[in-house]
Amino acid sequence: MKNLIRNILKEEYNPKKMFHNMIKNEGLLMVCRKVGGIYNLAKILDTTPVALIREKFVGKSISTRNLELPLQVGGYDFVFEIHKIVHDMRDDYLDIMFEIIEGEVELIMTTNETYDLLGEELFENEPLYYEIKHEVQDVVNEYLRLYLKEIKYHLFNGLTADVTNM
Repeated sequence: MKNLIRNILKEEYNPKKMFHNMIKNEGLLMVCRKVGGIYNLAKILDTTPVALIREKFVGKSISTRNLELPLQVGGYDFVFEIHKIVHDMRDDYLDIMFEIIEGEVELIMTTNETYDLLGEELFENEPLYYEIKHEVQDVVNEYLRLYLKEIKYHLFNGLTADVTNM
């Protein structure tokens, strides 16, 4: 009987399962705040911080309209999906590949024209295309830097976010 009770109690109190449920319900950001950062959470879950970051972002659509953390994006309004996060362990560097799903930019500071980020019109104006492409990458880069800072993930050599379909 004692063994049966021990087994039941052991099954009911499974910290890994409890924290995975917390992440599912509250989000990675909130759970990292509760436990003092992603390194502590990774220890609890017996995984790596990069694996948790991949689980959070890879394959998920993210919109500039409802980012978890506030970020000024100017005239940009787009949805992106991260396809790959490569971690260079020697240099502690993250390289993030993402794709624009949909979106547009309004050139507020100059002409007030609006361009579809995936439209032919933008591709026809090469200098503007490259400027906007780099600004889109900067927006995603800045958001990810802010997010990593909030979950207390320390990158020694930074990160880059490269758009694959613009």
